[in-house]
Amino acid sequence: GAGGSGGAGGSVVEPPLVFPGETWATTTPEEAGLDGAALAALSTSLGGEGCIVRGGALAYCWGDPADDYGTVDAAGPIYTTLLFLAVQEGLIAGLDAPVVEAEPRLGEINAALGFKDKNLRWSHLATRTGGYGVAEPPGQAYVDSGLELALFFDTLVLNVYGATYETMNAEVLRKRLGDRLGFEDGPSLSASGAPEEIGRLTISIRDMARVGLLYLRRGRWADGQLVEERFAALPGNDRLPSDFPVTEGLASEVIAGQRSLGAPPAPGVTPDHDGSASWYWTANGVDRSGARRWPDAPADTYCALDGDEGVCVMPGLDLVVSFDDVALGGQASQNNIFAQIAKAVRP
Repeated sequence: GAGGSGGAGGSVVEPPLVFPGETWATTTPEEAGLDGAALAALSTSLGGEGCIVRGGALAYCWGDPADDYGTVDAAGPIYTTLLFLAVQEGLIAGLDAPVVEAEPRLGEINAALGFKDKNLRWSHLATRTGGYGVAEPPGQAYVDSGLELALFFDTLVLNVYGATYETMNAEVLRKRLGDRLGFEDGPSLSASGAPEEIGRLTISIRDMARVGLLYLRRGRWADGQLVEERFAALPGNDRLPSDFPVTEGLASEVIAGQRSLGAPPAPGVTPDHDGSASWYWTANGVDRSGARRWPDAPADTYCALDGDEGVCVMPGLDLVVSFDDVALGGQASQNNIFAQIAKAVRP
């Protein structure tokens, strides 16, 4: 266009975006603009297994990228993606639609609190601000709750998609997402199959990297726009303000027989979100003191982490990193690791 440079007519031709097919395209670190020696040293210190995607191709792997890991916390992006797809399919009116439309029992609990749960919206569940099982009304406090996560999962999968625990992998995970992203290794939403494990994701490192690439590409996939860009842009960009309150953890009534996916909220011990909670991803946000979560990593980094496993997206560097069983450590250690990965990008 006008003011452009290069080529006849002054237009810049963008190279086509690369996506994996049945398998990942592979390249060398050097061809991907990465320092292979630095990545080799880092992977040796980290242990476990992982893969680094740049330019839509596998540029560096260590360990076995087909190995499965089981996760609750890093499954959140799968849940929110399935929520976005349900809105796109017209199964839910919008992210701010009341959840009570799909789960009427929410309108019958907590009479003493003004039936607060009838005001619960899907956007609250997807941002951990639903207040389900605690005294605060929806949208008023952050709560990291296994009760709320189970409500989110079960209402979405069973009530909205109309699946059962027996059919959810085929009807929801594969049909809506896996077949379109081309998952290679058969991820499952039922982990070991034990009742308390339903909703826990088992997925390979290279399949989780496809989820990361979907968001890096703002919802685009090989055959078009899989997740609408307005939804795919939320992780990392739309995070809780640093001054958003954290629940006091006072218990409130839940639906009879409510199960929990992970721990229920304990009074007064919900960890702070540090301005980093973002649609079940953890963004490189700024905490109440003004400090960035990972100060030496790119500011636009966002991750889905569960202990020593997860996936990280660094949009400005065109990087996705997926890993399992690595020596990730706490926030300071994570900062150091993410900084080393970013520094491995050649200028």
